[in-house]
Amino acid sequence: MKIQELAAVAFRIAALIFGFRSLTYLFMFIPITVWNGVESETLIQLMLGTLMPFVLFLILAVALWFLAGRLGRAVIPAGISATALSGISVPGATAAAFAVTGLTVIATSLPKIVETGYKLLFIQDLSNTNPYFTGEMLGALTGLALGLALFFGGGRLSRFLEAKSNGDGS
Repeated sequence: MKIQELAAVAFRIAALIFGFRSLTYLFMFIPITVWNGVESETLIQLMLGTLMPFVLFLILAVALWFLAGRLGRAVIPAGISATALSGISVPGATAAAFAVTGLTVIATSLPKIVETGYKLLFIQDLSNTNPYFTGEMLGALTGLALGLALFFGGGRLSRFLEAKSNGDGS
């Protein structure tokens, strides 16, 4: 395994984390605008506060995902050897990295689910629920689902990426 390929895996993991962060901002923006009929001044503030970070994180995630190979080769010069990594296969390292990323996303989402659930159930009047908290909960639940998918599906995803990089196309 080339160390440049391992660096590319790290960039793809960073892309997944930035993609997850972008969804958090999107889920904060949508419920407020849909349920409250936001005025134009407030909408501009919401766009700057939540929609712009969503777009920036999403652009960064997509760029990191598709440029991971080039960035891996640019960060680590070709002359560097990875003799300590020679026994690790690319799919194995990728699967382990996806599992760790999944656990990180799960660990980030669970406290937010507990905090927001507490606010929704005990602090807010359930007949007049604040859509901000609902959006926060949707973002945290989506993060939990993505984390579980990465943790349990990392092996399949790594084999799929390996097949794509080898040109199999299946």
